[in-house]
Amino acid sequence: MIENIILYGGGRWSKVWFGVLNKAIQKKINIIIIPGRGYESFVSFLSKTTTHHHILIYQSAPNTFPINTLAIIANSAGDHFRAASHLLNLKIPVLVEKPVSLSVHQIQALIELSNVNRTIIAPAHVYKFSNYLVNFKQYLKPEGLPSKIDIEWTDSEGESTQGFSKNYDAGIPVFYDCMPHIVSLIEVVFESSPSFKGNLEVENGGSKVTFLLSVKGINCNVLLQRNAKERNRKITVTKIDGDYSLDFKTEPGQIFTKDLLFCADKNWAGEKTPLEKMINDFIDLVERGDIPDGNFNLKTALTSSKISEEINKRYKKIMAKEIQKILDKKSITSKDSIYAIRDFFRLDRNFLQLNLIKKVLFLKKNYKNLSLISVIKIAKNIN
Repeated sequence: MIENIILYGGGRWSKVWFGVLNKAIQKKINIIIIPGRGYESFVSFLSKTTTHHHILIYQSAPNTFPINTLAIIANSAGDHFRAASHLLNLKIPVLVEKPVSLSVHQIQALIELSNVNRTIIAPAHVYKFSNYLVNFKQYLKPEGLPSKIDIEWTDSEGESTQGFSKNYDAGIPVFYDCMPHIVSLIEVVFESSPSFKGNLEVENGGSKVTFLLSVKGINCNVLLQRNAKERNRKITVTKIDGDYSLDFKTEPGQIFTKDLLFCADKNWAGEKTPLEKMINDFIDLVERGDIPDGNFNLKTALTSSKISEEINKRYKKIMAKEIQKILDKKSITSKDSIYAIRDFFRLDRNFLQLNLIKKVLFLKKNYKNLSLISVIKIAKNIN
């Protein structure tokens, strides 16, 4: 029986996960928190939180843990591989938030590591546990094949979700961040994995991208955007008799069709949330000692990473030209230019906290091809 759960990460999403564990797991367990750079923030958060569980918090990961332990990795995406590798080598089952890692090669390495250590690695693809997507799928089935699909996924600047201010992970482009969600919902609704077809367009300094996927040979237009005017989560399926849409920016969302509008999940209020279902199912999987399959297999993660890598090859070429134009200017002032610089050079919140000299040293060390003038320009303007 699972008696200990490690929560790896100190940001907004790890705090959401703490709330889920607090609500979903009735028996008293040990929650071992490793918040990393978010240690002080998490300590402050815990001081205002009531829980029936026993809490242990560490600034850095110990080299040993108790038996009957599993882990949830919810730190920055760039740190997923290192954290998962550490825990798998300790033979601890891990549930990894999206994206599982930043390359197909790294995911394959984690799979191999889990096989060698005979333990479980599973992706936290929460939309695999959403009944409203299943309901939308069932509603579509009698009406024949679609002629096209449109998916819109946007986050507004400074929005708040689940009681926390939402900040994007500046360490990865928007498509790496969102692709696991896009692939998950496509696989649930259309029972097929997508492939990348092309037509990449980049706007607003890289904060907005559009591209084309293929789903069962059907064109699927995808729009992803950070810092948008408003939050949107929408799937529109075009058929011979009109459009069918699921708008789930507020869960469980609404289904629109012809002249009809209705709730996508009438039982939502009385059900466990998708996150609660996912952690309970993962605990059951670990306690049974089963091999991850269905919602917990890594095929979705591999597909997501493969598509992201294909997009990234084109994205980097487009952004390199954009960055040169920005650096040729006297100053970096527009919101889109600042976003482009942060995105291209992967300048996260830790960089923003450095003083000017440390920013210059960081850039010179990690980007040796940058001229001193460009380095100083970036260090002065990205704050």
